[in-house]
Amino acid sequence: MLIFLIVLIVALVLIISFITLRINIKISLKYKGKSYIRITLLKGLISLKFDLFLITGKGSLYSFNKSKKGTYDVKISLSYITEKIKNIRNQYPKHEKNMSYIFSKIKVQSISILAYIGLGDAAATALIIGILYAFLSNVIFYLTTRVSIGKHNIDILPVYTTDMCFKTNINCIIDIKIGHIITVGNMMMMQRIRQKVKGGDTRGRTSYRGNNENYHGKH
Repeated sequence: MLIFLIVLIVALVLIISFITLRINIKISLKYKGKSYIRITLLKGLISLKFDLFLITGKGSLYSFNKSKKGTYDVKISLSYITEKIKNIRNQYPKHEKNMSYIFSKIKVQSISILAYIGLGDAAATALIIGILYAFLSNVIFYLTTRVSIGKHNIDILPVYTTDMCFKTNINCIIDIKIGHIITVGNMMMMQRIRQKVKGGDTRGRTSYRGNNENYHGKH
């Protein structure tokens, strides 16, 4: 009976490993409007939505709410985002091998960006659209060097009115096999175990060396 259960568990793990997990990400940002991030897994069986509210004059960029009722509220400032980016850059070398592996297994089936921008001035609007389009094109190009990207499209349209206008929709579909996620999880776990073992050896050797010095010092 025990052997049967072990074989069954191994078979289930192998089957799950070959299942492709499709992740749908939709980001909608609006100036003076409702913004949100929606992440959908397993064809809609799992759906997470984060409502975003633009805050002005309070030192924060966005306020995050998990749902309409608001299970929690977190204010995100530009300085906070900059600090997190720096932390990620500092930590990346430690996990470069694991991240390179997972990036090589990710397949971005499609990514589309549609934005409407108006600054109230035709010249300023045209300038910011050109800068933003060049920036996003470079981001997409960089991503193609890291992950497999299928269809991608960037549309930034000007809105020539006297009022400020900013609306953007980003849609992204990502495929990755669950087995690759399990593999990376195992790699990271083994890396932590090795780090703890090395740390223990270092402390042990230091203590042993100190005991020797004390012993010889007495004689």
